[in-house]
Amino acid sequence: MQSLALIPKKLVLTLSFVFISLSTAFGQEMDVESNNTCPAAQEIGTVTLPFTLDGILDPADVDFFRLALTPDSRVRIDLEGETTGNGTLADPFVGVFDSACNLIALDDDGSGSLNSRLTFTVPADGVFVLAASSCCDDAFVGAGGSDGTYQLSVTLGPPSAGPISGRVVDTDTGEPLPGDSPPFASVELNRCNSDGECSEFVNFQSTDVEGRFRFEIDFNGNDLTAGTYQLNALADQFESTQTEIFELGAGEDLEVSDIKLIPPPIQFNNIQPCDNLPRRGGTCDYSATISNRTSTQFRGTVWSIVNASGTGGFNDFTTFQTGKSGTNNPRPQQVKIAPGRSRVVNFKFEVPFTVASGASICADVYAAQGRKNAQFDTVAQQFLFCIEKDSASGLRTMSAGEARKQFREKFKRSMRRSR
Repeated sequence: MQSLALIPKKLVLTLSFVFISLSTAFGQEMDVESNNTCPAAQEIGTVTLPFTLDGILDPADVDFFRLALTPDSRVRIDLEGETTGNGTLADPFVGVFDSACNLIALDDDGSGSLNSRLTFTVPADGVFVLAASSCCDDAFVGAGGSDGTYQLSVTLGPPSAGPISGRVVDTDTGEPLPGDSPPFASVELNRCNSDGECSEFVNFQSTDVEGRFRFEIDFNGNDLTAGTYQLNALADQFESTQTEIFELGAGEDLEVSDIKLIPPPIQFNNIQPCDNLPRRGGTCDYSATISNRTSTQFRGTVWSIVNASGTGGFNDFTTFQTGKSGTNNPRPQQVKIAPGRSRVVNFKFEVPFTVASGASICADVYAAQGRKNAQFDTVAQQFLFCIEKDSASGLRTMSAGEARKQFREKFKRSMRRSR
């Protein structure tokens, strides 16, 4: 075959024009560079569904395409590669922007495979921009980890549905379980397949002060769609509970019955973390109250575990058991609590000045039934607090609520990277 280098440039341009024109005539477009920023998106114009576009991602490349459709229509976007044989791109990553280049939604692996899929509503002006990249380029700047060919398609999407709302309560008292303070209740929404397996993560959220939750969108910001779902509710020191599988119809709003969580017989509350630690380190004295909710005497064992990371040591992490406040003995404490009564347990450990900036030091407390081999019969556990060290402010103690909020933000970022 004759090399393109030997074919006159005018003939190459003519052949390219003919090829692209034939593709458009059959409802298919081709990726044309340079289109690697949203403002420089390749202009496709008004399209007829279904619409398909083939493209190639070079290393550190992103392809943007500007399309127009009927405003407020629901459409589904699929970015496919190696998984379905519609290209060689190993891990596609797709985004949708409005006409002003504001990100509307993104997805990775939303098809149930390494291909990306999302459903969204066309903006009021009828214009949107699609971005084709590879995982996990959530800023769409060419930071993905793979290159190759792909197929981008736009089809009529399923109608939106939801919201799904409800409340999480204590099964004994009927009191709502809040998410911004103990017991830090949260709810996870999962989609179920035809086999009744509900393992496809959709979204999660903490409950409000009244124990309520409301799911309107999925984790990537897309509207919920009709389908089969299940809710999983969790709270510190409560048994997690899954709802029955339920159907959500097109355009349907669903209020589920109260999700009741069973509290354990032994509970920790009234957490008192250490505070005002000297900048260069010092003693962390802290306590928690253990309550016996049963009708019989509790004879057991209580201990606290500290996990630290970013310490600056050889392994850069450590785990140890703390001692009773006022002593240097790290052994578990023996407790005896009458029915319906409570007792305060105290702990301490030293935070050395050698701990590196950026270190995170977190404490938990445990209770076990009995005294012999008690660690193998735990009946309660509670996350207490975290200490962070930075070069500017030194050591700072975060409450369980603050630490959980920070953890949720880290979790969201990690989920976007992994999806």
